[in-house]
Amino acid sequence: MNFSMKLHSPVKLAAISAVALLSAVGTFAQDNRSPAATALSGGILICALLIGLGIYVYIALAVQTIAEKTNTENPWLAWIPIANFILLLNIARNLSGGSC
Repeated sequence: MNFSMKLHSPVKLAAISAVALLSAVGTFAQDNRSPAATALSGGILICALLIGLGIYVYIALAVQTIAEKTNTENPWLAWIPIANFILLLNIARNLSGGSC
């Protein structure tokens, strides 16, 4: 068997974030829910945020490393959310050898 790790698309990550945020509504709302449900919702929210942060750091480090190995200018752009797509396009241009 050949297993490969595929990154989630931004739509899937947004959906996961939305579910985590909606499950934590009880944490911030003033209602009569039990404290256990509120604590569970808060815990889910914190776990989702930590997992999202971990994925963001991993992807940024991977893109920065690829940019450094391909001698692409400004590899630190991997840490800026919109600029990392521009950096990925520059990496692709360097790998294809084109000067579009």
